[in-house]
Amino acid sequence: MRAAADAAKIHRFMAELGRAARGAGCVYLTGGATALLHGWRGSTVDVDLKADPDPAGLCLRPLPN
Repeated sequence: MRAAADAAKIHRFMAELGRAARGAGCVYLTGGATALLHGWRGSTVDVDLKADPDPAGLCLRPLPN
């Protein structure tokens, strides 16, 4: 079972994603991550996202706990 993500983990994930991307684009969060960042829930088990366009260097892998 995966560890739950809180707002701090999502912010860390987005910062790392921004550092890894080598091109311009937008990243849209959906699902539980959005609800968490709006304060509607305390945690989520995954981060659903859509990059538009997929930036160069974008390689998604699990973050260490």
